[in-house]
Order: sequence, then structure tokens, then C-alpha cells
Amino acid sequence: MPLRWLREADLDPDEFLAAPRFTPALGDVVRRVLATADTFYRRATNGIAMLPRGCRPGIGAAQLLYAEIGREVARRGYDSVSHRAVVTRRRKLWLLARAMTAPMPRGVATPPVDAARYLIQAVTEMPFRPTVRATTACRPGPIEQRVVWLCDLFERLERRRRVPLSGR
Repeated sequence: MPLRWLREADLDPDEFLAAPRFTPALGDVVRRVLATADTFYRRATNGIAMLPRGCRPGIGAAQLLYAEIGREVARRGYDSVSHRAVVTRRRKLWLLARAMTAPMPRGVATPPVDAARYLIQAVTEMPFRPTVRATTACRPGPIEQRVVWLCDLFERLERRRRVPLSGR
């Protein structure tokens, strides 16, 4: 929960964490969080279409599942404290099937939000180069190479973060 939103609703974050309980004010904050999440889910659709084909169903399924959890919280009056939001197995399977068969939009990607711009820039600036060398004991496939690439990317981002802005 955004601390600022909690405070705007006259909820003290420390008191809430010490003794969580649902209140109408908290419900308003949860409603706001879910509305913001829905906005991001809609924005993400074009970005998912730009992912490698093999990644799209998994990321799309996660998007649909988390949105469904939010809808379940909304159905319960935005009470995310007293009850756990549960998506049935049958519904999960339906959402997974939907994610695997959903047509991908074609068009211009939605510009990234400012908070994510640095990450997108880092990914686009760093070309994928397999860095794992095959040995007789372990012959890595494409997924292992991508994992190494991703770890390398996060390592570079961390190094970039630690460098003072004046040193760039």
C-alpha cells in the first residue's frame, strides 16, 4: 500500500501493521490501488506483445490472475484484511487458456511510466549475448543463457545505481 495514500485516508501505517483490521477508509485505499493496477494492466498489453513469443503466455497469465485476485477483493467490498482473495482452480485454468490463446495487439507501445523508464532503457541498451559456455557436464539451452543474461543485466543495473550521478 502506498504510505502516502494511507496517510491521506487518516490511517497510520505503523498502527495498521501492528493491528491490521478492515475499515471503510482502508477499503477506499484498496479501491484506489486496484483502480491503479487496472490502469497498468491495460497499459501492459502492448508491452506483453513486444516480448519474445515464448514469454507472452506466462506474463499474460500472471496479468490475468492478479487482475482476477483484485476483482475478488472488490467483490468482497475491498476488504483485503479479513478474508483471503481466492481464485478457484477452474477459473485459473480458464484464465491460463485465455492467456495462451489471446491475440496480441499490433501497434505502438504505450510509453513507459517514468518510474520504469530506466529499466526499459537498460534492457534495450544491453543486447542479448549468450555467456554460458557448454561443457561436457552441462550443455545449457536457451533458457539457461537467458537467465545468465538477466543476472548480468541486474548486476550492471546495480553497478550503475551505485555510481554517483556526477560520475556518469
